[in-house]
Amino acid sequence: MTFNQFLLAAFFLAACACSLQADAKSGIDHKPRPASPSKQPAPPGPAYGLREDAMQAADDIAVRSDLDRAWVRQTIGLARYQPQV
Repeated sequence: MTFNQFLLAAFFLAACACSLQADAKSGIDHKPRPASPSKQPAPPGPAYGLREDAMQAADDIAVRSDLDRAWVRQTIGLARYQPQV
């Protein structure tokens, strides 16, 4: 181990120790908490493959990017609307 690596490791350990000490003083608890039922992700919407406008956009992307049209249509067609995103 070079001297620089040793200094970096020592700095990292000191930073972690200071962070844990500050968390302990402020009362921060690092235990995982169960997800509340109200924060469950919404079910995904229908696939974009069912939307004509999405397939037209896929065709446009394929032409502009010189990509295989079928591949772009399939990839975008698998995507689903996610309200939380």
